[in-house]
Amino acid sequence: MVLFWEDRMMGFFTSPDLKSWTKRSELRSFHECPELFELPVDGNPSTKKWVLYGAIGEYLIGQFNGTQFVPEGSTIQFQYGNCFYASQTFNDIPQSNGRRIQMAWGRLRCRTCRLTR
Repeated sequence: MVLFWEDRMMGFFTSPDLKSWTKRSELRSFHECPELFELPVDGNPSTKKWVLYGAIGEYLIGQFNGTQFVPEGSTIQFQYGNCFYASQTFNDIPQSNGRRIQMAWGRLRCRTCRLTR
């Protein structure tokens, strides 16, 4: 399991029974709503990379050995709007489909309009 630990820190935990958890490693990256999943590279199921994803659409690509995530580059920004937050992905659709579906909160912060009384 990966979770937001503190001050832009992701903690990676393991458990033998899903009741008792041990922190195995940590990675300073981004904050909130982390998700860690594996995807095929260029659609090739025999070549896969891990994706560590954060709340505001930042992600890292790298390797994961079950206890530690090692990024292969710097943070990538997935989106640049103001209406996409805390996404989670779903992969429990038929394996023959091969997709991972992402869904996010639709929030809006208007930066240009001012309400007056």
